[in-house]
Amino acid sequence: MSLALFCQRLGRVEISPNDRQWMPRWLDQYGSQEAGSATENLPVTEERVLSFLRGLRDAGVPAWQRLQAARAIEWYQTLVWERADVDFACFKEKLGFLAERERRLGTVDGEADPGMPGEGQIGEIDPTEPEPVRAMRARMRLLHHPRSTEDTYVSWVARFIRHLDDERLERFGESEIGGFLTDLAVVSEVGSGTQNQALSALLFYYGKVLGRDLKFIQRVRAKSSKYRPVVLSQREVAELLSYLRGESETMFRLMYGSGLRHRECRCLRIKDICQ
Repeated sequence: MSLALFCQRLGRVEISPNDRQWMPRWLDQYGSQEAGSATENLPVTEERVLSFLRGLRDAGVPAWQRLQAARAIEWYQTLVWERADVDFACFKEKLGFLAERERRLGTVDGEADPGMPGEGQIGEIDPTEPEPVRAMRARMRLLHHPRSTEDTYVSWVARFIRHLDDERLERFGESEIGGFLTDLAVVSEVGSGTQNQALSALLFYYGKVLGRDLKFIQRVRAKSSKYRPVVLSQREVAELLSYLRGESETMFRLMYGSGLRHRECRCLRIKDICQ
């Protein structure tokens, strides 16, 4: 394969020094599975790429490194072959998802202790909870929903169960959900935001857990809240900044300038920032 040609052309494009260092290494490893002269252009087909990536997976290579390998072959296809026979988007999307899961769980391909609950991991679920609630928790964890969202959504499912006095939610549908939402608006006098949150939770349960597509849900709409949030003036923000130093100041400025929530700011990583 023309590794030298690849390195030469790679030097002409604007990429980071780290990328320029590891891309030839992955390409060399990709070429090692092929027989033939090192001067020949390396064939790039979907079958060969898939076989190579699966081999890395079977060897225990983490997903973030397999993503690197896929990107290296994609660059080779572009710079040396000067065409795009193989669409690498599906490879990168799948490996990106697996790499993120590994990062969250701190393991390779999510092989963590099954007793440790968390996003992407079912973990232990209270067996005393109603069956729909347990199924909801398991589904939301597999889909990587934050624990705060999980607790909020399952609380609405549990409240819907109490409203019906029946755990067999698969027996009910649009009319019962509409009655529950109307009861929230008329009897409990919740705001529109709270009613919409309850609706979202039930739509998630019926759609993602039971696999049912609900049709139109007739309900009495809750009144929109007239509350308006208090917004600090620029002078007040500047005064708050004068009391902050170091990491706290950086986080404050980032949240103020970008609109991030506190949790989003705390979970931010370098690779999330576009340079």
